[in-house]
Amino acid sequence: MIASRHHARAARLGGAALALAAALAASPRADALPPAGGVPLPPPPSGTRRVRSDVPLQPPSPSASLPSREGWLAIAAGPYEAFERGSSAAIVLDYGFAAASPRFPRVELEWHLVVIGTRPADDSTINGTVLTSPYTPPAAAAVGIAEERAWVIEAVPSARLRLPLAQGFALFAEGGVGLCQTYERRVEDQVFVGRTVKTKHVTGGVLRLGAGMSYDLGDSVRVVFHPLALSIELGPAWSGFAPTLGLAFRL
Repeated sequence: MIASRHHARAARLGGAALALAAALAASPRADALPPAGGVPLPPPPSGTRRVRSDVPLQPPSPSASLPSREGWLAIAAGPYEAFERGSSAAIVLDYGFAAASPRFPRVELEWHLVVIGTRPADDSTINGTVLTSPYTPPAAAAVGIAEERAWVIEAVPSARLRLPLAQGFALFAEGGVGLCQTYERRVEDQVFVGRTVKTKHVTGGVLRLGAGMSYDLGDSVRVVFHPLALSIELGPAWSGFAPTLGLAFRL
């Protein structure tokens, strides 16, 4: 009698355990339950996934906050007036881009590489002393003509501070130090001497200072006016002043 009672109790406990296990297996998963309102959420858009609200979001990459490094290429032209002698036209190629960081308040810092080509020329009179008569003292007179021609190439890395003032309009100032290469040719034609030709190559440094203004015609074209542009050469003798007007194109 006692044994049968024990077997019956064990059977009842086993059946209860099996029923509990079946109920747990049939119950839905906790993460599949609909929200508290009872309305299931729509599926996320393609290429995205849901993130739990208790999981902190990853901070953005530091490079995402850096300004764009896209550049501008400017082509300009204008007169070139040498301080000591000579004049010509000048062609300017200017590649520039905004500095990554930091930026001054309201002022943008840009890095530029400016290449200038010009061919100044100068004609002058050679003066000398001429004895016109054995009875009169020597007198100063023109004894010949000198023609000077030069090819001048400057390559100057520079820093430019650009101050936007209105929509599309900005002022700027710049300065830099670079290299200068010249090929100079001097032809002299003198009385009693004849014709002589002298040529030389000179390499030196150049200090460039300038200021001007720009106006954006659109998103990719900009007018650049450079009324103040000084090239002070150290070595060659063709330092000069070259105001230019040109267009800059976004690359």
